[in-house]
Amino acid sequence: MLNRSDLENILDFYNLGNLKSYLTYPRESKHLQLCYCLSTTTGKYFLKQYKEFDNFKHHGLFLVNYLLENNYPSVKLFNSKNNNPYTEYNGSKVALFEFLDFTIVSNMTKNKAYQIGKYLGLLHKQTEFYPFFETFETYEYYYDLFLKYYSESKRLSCQLLKVIEYIKDNIENLKVPDYLPQSICHVEFTLEHIIFKHEKVFKIVDWDCVNRYYSFYDLGTTLVSSFDEEILNFNYLAEIIKGYNKQRELTTWEKEHIFEAIQFGIFKFFLWGLSEATKQNNNLTWGYNWVEEFMKYDKIKFYGELYKFIEF
Repeated sequence: MLNRSDLENILDFYNLGNLKSYLTYPRESKHLQLCYCLSTTTGKYFLKQYKEFDNFKHHGLFLVNYLLENNYPSVKLFNSKNNNPYTEYNGSKVALFEFLDFTIVSNMTKNKAYQIGKYLGLLHKQTEFYPFFETFETYEYYYDLFLKYYSESKRLSCQLLKVIEYIKDNIENLKVPDYLPQSICHVEFTLEHIIFKHEKVFKIVDWDCVNRYYSFYDLGTTLVSSFDEEILNFNYLAEIIKGYNKQRELTTWEKEHIFEAIQFGIFKFFLWGLSEATKQNNNLTWGYNWVEEFMKYDKIKFYGELYKFIEF
């Protein structure tokens, strides 16, 4: 944890004024970064102290600068006096961002769904040729993760096992052809990482896990935002797709595999939580309700509902 003296020393690397006061944000998960709100003589700022600083976080901060230069609504990042997007202090890396108000929980609407799709599509379009070639959390990664936890899940409840068997029967169908478009992927471009003003995207945050991969999988992650609580809202789903397609037109193959795109998204979130579920021997895993809801649809029924709101 950084104390007042540490924060004052860090501010010496920036042109953001002198420290007046600060707050520390408690983090519920051990893997999350340490965060601070700094009030200085020039304003309020959000400081992130990285517990682990890998190549993806390094590239993610440089990407934020690139996006800001191209008028993309990313959270604003403040470079140091040496024009670097982060600095090192006592062996750890820190970065300073604008302070944003997250106190208002954003509920999904039809207009917001379109905006989410629009700015994901714009991200993929703007970064199609961005020089970032590392890949992270691929389809193969999630496939291997599932196999790792599959044997451990045998002792869980019948209700959870039903969902796990559904994933087992479908996960091999999510492999995409090599010719599909690739771009920079946010990895978690969802409602919780987007700030709206008057139902329009204002700021997009959390660029710690960006990498280069198939845009289709990033879209699949975002389509999970179309779940209204635990129910799949096809109106929201269609609006996300419309907004996305306006910026980066989906290929014929992608249009024919929206069903699989959502499966990837819900399987991904489920697998993120499955480790804890196996440890605790219960059903409490992120994404469980989404998978259970999606099991109601086969591909024909799914497209029958989707085509009520969109035509390709």
